Amino acid sequence: LKPELFSARVIRPVQALLSRLAKDAAATAQQQQRGPGNKPLHTGLQHTRSDVLLLSRLLDVLYKANVQAGELVAYSEFANLALSNTASLHEEYFTWLHSGAYKLQLETFQRAAAKAIAAPLKKPTIGTTQQQQQETPGSGRASPAANASSLASSSTSSTSISPGGLVHCLLPGAVPGDAISSLCEVPFLLTTEAKSNILRDEAALQQQHVVHASAMAAIMQGLQQPAANTAAGAAPAPATGGGNRNGANTSTSNSSAASAAAGATPPSNVAPGQGPQVIEIPISRDAGDPLSLVLSLRVRRDHVMEDALRQIRRCGPQELKKPLRVTFLSEDGKVAEAGVDQGGVSREFFQLLVAQLFNPDYGMFVYMEESRVCWFNHASLESLDEFELVGNVLGLACYNGMIIDAHLPLVAYKKLMGVATDFADLAGLFPGLHMGLQQLLDFSGDVENTFCRTFEVDFEVFGQVQQHELLPGGSQTPVTADNRQQFVELYSDWLINGSVAEQFAAFASGFHRVCGGPALSLFRYEEVELLVEGLPHLNFHQLQAGARYEAGYSDRHPTIQALWSVLLGLSIDDKRAFLQFCTGCDRAPVAGLAALRLLVQRAGPDSEKLPTAHTCFNTLLLPEYSSKAKLQQKLMTAISNAQGFGLQ
Repeated sequence: LKPELFSARVIRPVQALLSRLAKDAAATAQQQQRGPGNKPLHTGLQHTRSDVLLLSRLLDVLYKANVQAGELVAYSEFANLALSNTASLHEEYFTWLHSGAYKLQLETFQRAAAKAIAAPLKKPTIGTTQQQQQETPGSGRASPAANASSLASSSTSSTSISPGGLVHCLLPGAVPGDAISSLCEVPFLLTTEAKSNILRDEAALQQQHVVHASAMAAIMQGLQQPAANTAAGAAPAPATGGGNRNGANTSTSNSSAASAAAGATPPSNVAPGQGPQVIEIPISRDAGDPLSLVLSLRVRRDHVMEDALRQIRRCGPQELKKPLRVTFLSEDGKVAEAGVDQGGVSREFFQLLVAQLFNPDYGMFVYMEESRVCWFNHASLESLDEFELVGNVLGLACYNGMIIDAHLPLVAYKKLMGVATDFADLAGLFPGLHMGLQQLLDFSGDVENTFCRTFEVDFEVFGQVQQHELLPGGSQTPVTADNRQQFVELYSDWLINGSVAEQFAAFASGFHRVCGGPALSLFRYEEVELLVEGLPHLNFHQLQAGARYEAGYSDRHPTIQALWSVLLGLSIDDKRAFLQFCTGCDRAPVAGLAALRLLVQRAGPDSEKLPTAHTCFNTLLLPEYSSKAKLQQKLMTAISNAQGFGLQ
């Protein structure tokens, strides 16, 4: 069948049946007895689950056939919105883990991710193509190599090795011939929003486990300290934590520890016979302290990058998985801003930090004017540890559900997920060069004498032009009609992989150090880009449709109608500034702006006060201004001077 017929006659009828079953389950849930908050007591697929899993197995066969044919049918054709909205994602995730079905998917993903951290290849010889090259161990730095070994140690599935230390990652799916026990075994059925919800659930579970382990360690240390003091003739004293935190964060951390489901094994050197004592649990300590219940980062606005990276550098993998709490400090580091971090402060922190890290003036990344993306600087003077820390930051943002504006090209996420790159990926980085190389491939005349190229390419380092041989003796090997395909493959592979191998290896190592659980293996690289960077396009009509109103406002109130009249007429830059003002992020989440659920509250009658916002709760506090012109003037003043939490 042709792709369009295969989709219309085979895939869509199966999807229609799945959607009908999902809607039947949702309708049944609506009719059932309701609990607190008038919510159905039972959710998920319920009685339709067995039929759904059976049809999912059929669709899995169709999906794999499409992959083998070169993905002629778009990946989006296999996602089912009704099923993603109806299924209990929490239940599907736990079923996936408890059945052990996640192991093959995770091992395959880990193997691919390990290859992404591996060292570059040795130079190929004339006459070999990308598919014929063999990978050899390199002399990469110890940290990425160790992480690569750790990632791949439990992997037993086979992979197809390709240049740049990458592999074609086997797409997650059910094992042929086996029954499906969870929708996570067929992740193509789930929308990107559904997968991101699963990832957030996994992050919350990991945070609870790490917090509980830290609390137990703190308790055990508190039990040991009085015994040591008594033996030395000192009075027992309860263990206390360093640093100061406000009451809001204290209660949050305590509730997290109390609700943790998994326990940690206490140290074996606890003094015998010690009875229970009242212990003060340390709520706030410096970053990197294993006894802290949160990852507390305290930064000055004018020194966000150096303060943050210095603290992150001290953290081990378990510390990075704790709930993040960010505090902005005054320039002297003595006064904390008034903002309490319940999400909004962290969003602004990542926004400021990423802007500095990817600033070309810092030297770690270069901005490609032609493609408008940032790429790794192969001539950077920064150490590889700095690139690993950038990976930590990207992983922290992903792990904590924060959207950042990294401006990385799609091929960076492709490499990060361990998927092999090819010549087509060059278009996202160097579109002009890609076009020129395509012309070389399509040329029908005398290639050698017309293009006068060899297997040696030029590149610039600090204003000086240097050369790189794509294969041994490349400077003496002309590009001809017979070997031009090899030249194009080697050149594009060197630009995407070889030239930045060490920098990217460190970056990938840092990312997977934080964000590398089973849930990440459900994503395709295109979805990871959306997960990290959000949607670049802003549809304010969606934002209006999902908005809520309180304290006397409604969608028909004159002030609200004036507000949307102003917002819909803003430029794209001003719309981004408004989102930054209200939510702490200037990009749309994976599900679009409607998912933000903007809340507009009346903040008193007409006055000269500016609008304010609670970024943690996506809330705009708007006075009832007397005219549209006044509302616009006050709103634009507010969003143009929005940085800070009480110090400015």
